[in-house]
Amino acid sequence: MQSLRNFLFRTIFWGWNLIFLAVVYFGILPFVGIWLVIATFEGDIPVDFCLTFLTLIAVPIVCSICGLRYFREPTELMRWFYGVEAPLVTWCLVRLFLIRELTLASTLILGTLLVCIVAFAIEVLQGYRANRRVFSVLQMIAHTLMLFMGVYLGMVLLFYALPVAVWLLIGLYHLAIAFLSFSWVEVLGQSITNGSMFIIFHPLSLLFILLFGFTTTLFVGMPFVDKSIY
Repeated sequence: MQSLRNFLFRTIFWGWNLIFLAVVYFGILPFVGIWLVIATFEGDIPVDFCLTFLTLIAVPIVCSICGLRYFREPTELMRWFYGVEAPLVTWCLVRLFLIRELTLASTLILGTLLVCIVAFAIEVLQGYRANRRVFSVLQMIAHTLMLFMGVYLGMVLLFYALPVAVWLLIGLYHLAIAFLSFSWVEVLGQSITNGSMFIIFHPLSLLFILLFGFTTTLFVGMPFVDKSIY
């Protein structure tokens, strides 16, 4: 059972990171990222939007390097993934697509969350420094912020995770019904005839579908894991 759990933890961490990096560097960066940087230099796109996009791309690379160098135990990989990498990716996505214009309230929430993520990352990498008074006091303050942010984020994400979980179950049910009814055979034949099968089964399309399904599944458990971690 322990070996199965360790295999699952390693698969989640390295599987998601490899798929994400493949999608970004073979799909998004060549077709979107380069033009986004050029448009930023020309003044068509705000600088903070471009910086957030570049941070989103850099986070999995840095977290993968740290995971390869500092974490050998699968449980530590999961703490690093759900405590640092997943919140940072979520932070960047929220900043890119949900909160385009910062207000005082949104700045306070995003800033507090970023402080908690950085504090948790430092603690995971260096541990609790009880022998250094100033550092330990700062860590205690950060722990207090983590407690409140963990409960707050857990409650907020729960409102999204439960509908996503229901949507996944319904989707899997309809997928199983469609597969057992063999209705996909006719669709497959039509896609072969009109040439759309190449688009569906293109490696980048398959990677996007795999990343979406993997991320959605991991997102369902994120409120519970982050609440317990923070």
